[in-house]
Amino acid sequence: MAITFQTTYETVMSVISRPTTETAVLTMAKREVNNAILFLQRHHSFALAEELSELTYAAGAQSTAITGLRSVLSAQVLSSTGSYEGKPLRVFTYSQLQARRLQYFRTLPAGHDTTFDTPSDLTDELSLESAFRRDVVGFVVANKFGLYPRPTVETRILLHRSLFLAELSGTSDTNFLLDYAFDVVVKLAVRSMRAYLRFDSSYAISDAEVQMALDALVRWDTQLRDTPMNLT
Repeated sequence: MAITFQTTYETVMSVISRPTTETAVLTMAKREVNNAILFLQRHHSFALAEELSELTYAAGAQSTAITGLRSVLSAQVLSSTGSYEGKPLRVFTYSQLQARRLQYFRTLPAGHDTTFDTPSDLTDELSLESAFRRDVVGFVVANKFGLYPRPTVETRILLHRSLFLAELSGTSDTNFLLDYAFDVVVKLAVRSMRAYLRFDSSYAISDAEVQMALDALVRWDTQLRDTPMNLT
């Protein structure tokens, strides 16, 4: 059974020996549980935060926003609905894309007009931009994914992407970090609350203890990446 947000923040309250009727402290516990989850995601990119997602990219669009996007690991242009096979796209950051385009333009003679260039017009020295013009590439800027050059028709893309988890708010909300890193989330939340509250020193959680828990969590995630595992 999935471990819920309510179970997690009530556990934090129990560890610090505070009743859930103390609403101000309870609000703090909820906040620190979410902060702990965010910290873990900043610390490591988890395999279970990855997904395959089909995206319909509008003709002429500059880019499209993706809620919670952390990174795009790979992309394909799909030819049919529901397909998981297509033509692979190279994906760059926008800065990388612009750097490569700048490299191309620096090879051009002074005053050269590229307005009507096509792949067949370009010489071997201009092969970099030729590749861009011949094949669409993807780029990522902040939480947006784009295609270069802009497509003239609607284009279907399959993204292998990594996402940040949504913030927990409802009592029954859950995520994989509560299921597989419950102890780490609780330790981080309790340690953070010590900065605001006074409670018995027996509840002190050392940096070494937290680091040991983080290292174990990362090793577990590495195993997931190296060898598919049954999590049920």
